[in-house]
Amino acid sequence: MMHCRHNTELRVLACIHRQDDIAAVTKLLAISSPSRESPLAVYVLHLIELVGRASPIFISHQMHNKTVSNSSYSDNVILAFNHFEQDNQGVVSVNVFTSITPLKFMHDDICILGLDKRTSLIVLMFHRKWSIDGFVESEDSTMRTLNCTMLEIAPCSVGILVDRGHLGRSMILSESSCSVAMIFLGGNDDREAFIFAKRMANHSKIILTVVHFVAASSDGDDTHWDKFVDNEILKDVKLNNMGDEYVIFLEEIVKDGPHMAWLARSMVNKYDLIIVGRRHNVKSSLTSGLAQWSEFPELGIMGDLLASSDLNSGTSIFVVQQQQKKT
Repeated sequence: MMHCRHNTELRVLACIHRQDDIAAVTKLLAISSPSRESPLAVYVLHLIELVGRASPIFISHQMHNKTVSNSSYSDNVILAFNHFEQDNQGVVSVNVFTSITPLKFMHDDICILGLDKRTSLIVLMFHRKWSIDGFVESEDSTMRTLNCTMLEIAPCSVGILVDRGHLGRSMILSESSCSVAMIFLGGNDDREAFIFAKRMANHSKIILTVVHFVAASSDGDDTHWDKFVDNEILKDVKLNNMGDEYVIFLEEIVKDGPHMAWLARSMVNKYDLIIVGRRHNVKSSLTSGLAQWSEFPELGIMGDLLASSDLNSGTSIFVVQQQQKKT
């Protein structure tokens, strides 16, 4: 997303496993503030596990007549995203696909579709599902395996959405505001997450807060180039030079990992959605000593911290990883 030209179409591939995923994904896409200057092309892939010896099926619901035999698998998905397109007429286009395939081949269909449609972001759902009262309701280990595989091989940036209630169940945007925070530590993933979050500043119903955590002592955490790029990307927000867009910018001086964990946890429940970069294997004094406590490495240290079942929170988390450089 960082390398997309300003005011161009953003192409997103959204993966749906369960009916419960639909509301959270459509809300995330809605608050990304599609406009005529920067429209949104959404490619929805409904993933269904193939059981038994039947042959895998890949359906494009635009290419086929919508007969019962072709679309019954995904009727609710098609209906929901058609409504989403109609509610955002002229700024959002939607194409729905269904993949019925063995679990071990699902990543192939995602990657092929992403490459074919030249998407900039693939949205995946976290494998845990929370109940309305904040408790873990179910887990899907095969879904987790798929997410981890996609982080390794995806042809573009990847975002894992942890829906803990506020996002999927919050009111329609036309009726209420949505409070979003972006936590910025620095590096490629955080810059990619920031670019996505910055789109939301265009939306009149979004209150966007960017929180920049800065190490009290920089013991060679980042290269000079990384710091330069971080400062450049944050410059407009720091100087409040965003034109019609309004972003609240906060800077927090962090002593060490435990201090950062305390600051991050204190933000929970103040926002409907918190956006972070994954920052996998990035060594920093900001997160020192926290990796050993991480339960889900696919979320990164910050994402894992905020998605912890120890926190009784309804705040949803969106963890972004910039496309991995192949070596």
